[in-house]
Amino acid sequence: MKQKTAQLLQALAKKCMIFPFLLIFLLLTCLTGLYAQTTTVTGVIRDGNGNAVEGVSILVKGSTTGVTSNNDGHYSILVPNQNAVLVFSSTGYVSKEEKVGTRTSIDVRLNQNVDNLDEVVVIGYGTQKKSTHTGAVTSIKGSVIQEYPVASVEQAMQGRMAGVQVQQSSGQPGAGISIRVRGPSSIAGGNEPLVVIDGVPQFNGDVRVTNSLSTINPNDIESIEVLKDASATAIYGSRGSNGVVMVTTKSGKAGQVRVNYSGTVSASKVRKKLEVMNGDEYLAFAKEWYQNSNVAVPAEITNSINANTDWQDEIFHTAIQQDHNLSFQGGNDKTKYYLSAGYLDQDGIIRRSDFQRGGIRLNINSKLNERISVSSRLFASRAIQNGSSPSNGTTARNYGKSVVGSTLINFPTVPVYNADGTYSNPKLYTFTVPDIENPVAFVNETLDRNTTNRFQGVLEGKIGLLKGLINTIRLSADNLERRTDTYFPRILPQISSGFGLGTLETFTVFTTR
Repeated sequence: MKQKTAQLLQALAKKCMIFPFLLIFLLLTCLTGLYAQTTTVTGVIRDGNGNAVEGVSILVKGSTTGVTSNNDGHYSILVPNQNAVLVFSSTGYVSKEEKVGTRTSIDVRLNQNVDNLDEVVVIGYGTQKKSTHTGAVTSIKGSVIQEYPVASVEQAMQGRMAGVQVQQSSGQPGAGISIRVRGPSSIAGGNEPLVVIDGVPQFNGDVRVTNSLSTINPNDIESIEVLKDASATAIYGSRGSNGVVMVTTKSGKAGQVRVNYSGTVSASKVRKKLEVMNGDEYLAFAKEWYQNSNVAVPAEITNSINANTDWQDEIFHTAIQQDHNLSFQGGNDKTKYYLSAGYLDQDGIIRRSDFQRGGIRLNINSKLNERISVSSRLFASRAIQNGSSPSNGTTARNYGKSVVGSTLINFPTVPVYNADGTYSNPKLYTFTVPDIENPVAFVNETLDRNTTNRFQGVLEGKIGLLKGLINTIRLSADNLERRTDTYFPRILPQISSGFGLGTLETFTVFTTR
């Protein structure tokens, strides 16, 4: 009996030793099978008239793998297996799905989206069907804007509207944002489009400084239309030569009162720091350089302190953004109202940089009779931007006299603070560039603040003269106040010349129409 038991145990042991190798073999076989199933699918995309369609999005359903068709409508995409489904979509066309199966070539014919062309869009003269201005108008709805948290109207447009380019002047929160409709049209003149909110042209000023439109809460937007050619912008004359951005805010709806709250909390950080030398690597490199140059290593290198400071870690941090919005909608067949309040608090990835905005809006629509209606739009907001003193390219504020610039060119051997707690002098060596500051002192001690207050009121009356002919009378007032405070203390000797430097600028615009 004992002998049989021993034989059984030996057999089990042998099987257990074989099992891992068998498992590895089966795993490799499965992976090889999966790899063999991966194939490339090509094809041509045409419209109902047989013309090639450019810029069609081809996406593997349920994944992030995708390509777009070229000028001739051709495409090529790698699919994982025969069960993959390709989704073909493009603006103005009905989306189509195709299961790959055993095919390696799939030609697709897309039909125009008639329902989309029947959609009503806002233009300068009122509203028209989208089919009338397919090439002149591109639009985006408020429901799409609210899918992703954005801080300003322009960010809601970025990457979502054909022929519209949106670029932020700098990375700090609340920075100016530039819009280009079908590219720049002037070298010396302005290239910014005219922005019209609820029928009222807006003042946006120099977008390189602060973004006046960042005072508008994106959650209050019903739709955005961009008018791109003369037929759509004619009512605005030369002001619309760079295009027109039409923003329509939300209105009330008849029925039971609707209370909506939306809140988001997100975090952002530097995706990848620049690879720079630490203190040990820098001193070793400096000594090697002098030795290879047949020059004696100077005492300031041999006797140098070594703090091994990572300046990027000192000024960058994880930034938290929170956005809270509360709105009330209601009314009856005669009068409808929309009341909202919003608060945004957005930290920058550079310490002590942030953007805060609070605002309220009240929209009321009243129908006096079958021919006459009255509406009002009241809006007030306050935005505060604490910046990080970026370089402006001048001698007074060049690269080394900025937070990010001084961070990247500072020596890792320099400590942040001296032994007595004061900020260290980054000019540790005789060969140090003259224009350089302690970036931590820059972040903690400087003031770079923009405060924007805005109030806007619109009163509008509409009288139906004939069927299809409505006369609109609109009165509006827009008050914009902006204050800029900057201060550089004496502990930043390069930028303040050792005496301290402060500026105060105020800017006020009051317009009535």
